[in-house]
Amino acid sequence: MVRNLGLLMEMLAIVYGTATFFGKKVKYDIKTVLFIISVILLSTLINEYQLPVYLSSLSYIIIFIYSLLEYDEGIKGTVLNFLLTSGMMIALQQIFYIVVFFLLPDNNEICNVLLIHVGCLGVLWILMHYEIMNKCYKAILKNRKIYISLMFFVCICLLGDLIEAKNQNYLSGKDYLQLLYFIGLMFVVINEWQRSKVETEKKKAELEMNRLYYSAYEELVALIRDRQHDIKNHINTIYSIIYTTNSYEELVERQKQYCNFVLESSKETQILLAAGNPLISGFLYQKNQEIKSRGMQVDYKLEKISFPLAATEYEIIEMLGILVDNAIEELAEADHESKKIVIGYTWDEQWDIFYVANTSRNYSTAEIARFFERNYSSKGNGRGIGLDKMRRKLQQLDGGIKAEMEPYGEAQYLKFSIMLPKQ
Repeated sequence: MVRNLGLLMEMLAIVYGTATFFGKKVKYDIKTVLFIISVILLSTLINEYQLPVYLSSLSYIIIFIYSLLEYDEGIKGTVLNFLLTSGMMIALQQIFYIVVFFLLPDNNEICNVLLIHVGCLGVLWILMHYEIMNKCYKAILKNRKIYISLMFFVCICLLGDLIEAKNQNYLSGKDYLQLLYFIGLMFVVINEWQRSKVETEKKKAELEMNRLYYSAYEELVALIRDRQHDIKNHINTIYSIIYTTNSYEELVERQKQYCNFVLESSKETQILLAAGNPLISGFLYQKNQEIKSRGMQVDYKLEKISFPLAATEYEIIEMLGILVDNAIEELAEADHESKKIVIGYTWDEQWDIFYVANTSRNYSTAEIARFFERNYSSKGNGRGIGLDKMRRKLQQLDGGIKAEMEPYGEAQYLKFSIMLPKQ
């Protein structure tokens, strides 16, 4: 009875320790009750029914599963919390072991164990009212180097025990369980290592994007400032056309032509005003220059972009970049006279919608459906990877992408729309 009471105090201490490192309140729900009952039942089976003692380490798995299900912080955060909670418990147990057995050397050992666990529970209950343990947890979780180093240290400790057991030419049930824990931790370490490499590459790409598109943005701003000085000249020119025409019809036609010229040359202003973001503005301007250098036309149908968006500016640029590049490639290989790209943004109550359309032959519904197959493209094998990657990314954001044929004026356009859920 006293042994089970001591085990109950230990489990409660673990419950409080887990909640404290996560920075959450203790939940006295069915999961917590089942966790405590499971560990006590396992201990009873070992103590009363002579099950192998090494099976007590199965309680580690029960603790991990409880933390994962109760707080839903992901495997990475749960593993770290488990290690920190276990380390804290071991440290506190050692401290109270010294204190209790020094003050009560002749006391019953089981009673002393109960006192140790009560002391651990009391300390963790007090620490729960402070944020220091949660701050420690968050600091390690954010610092990938410290996190991976901690995982490596634990793996090395487990590996050392396994090597020692191997040298004795005998592996017990305990060793097999340790091997299971070692493999599990190595999986977490390798996965985190891979994520670290991906994050590093992503940051490099973002830095390069910043360098390229901020430079384009500064060029765009300088261009618009220069054109501000030409506004007066344009107005004077439009006004002066009155004195150089012989009829009303000629006046209307020449003013219309000149106004269209002014509007065409002021598209860059629309980019700056509608985008409302230096990176996106810089990207659109850079693509504007690229499209024109290829002898193609570009038009913008941009409403004022409403931030925040469900995707980051880097993700939006990456997705738009894929669509614009695909449009440029298709028009470069096309033989029709009109080669025009339309880049637009609009929104409704449910979606933020970015779209790219280009003059195109008329694709059938079946052909359009195949665009999102990973290795299919109407322009050659392997070019459908970008659209498939975009589709999977948008699924993670609870968004979507659709392709359709749509008429603009007298021409048919192939239009791709990126659907982002409203924030």
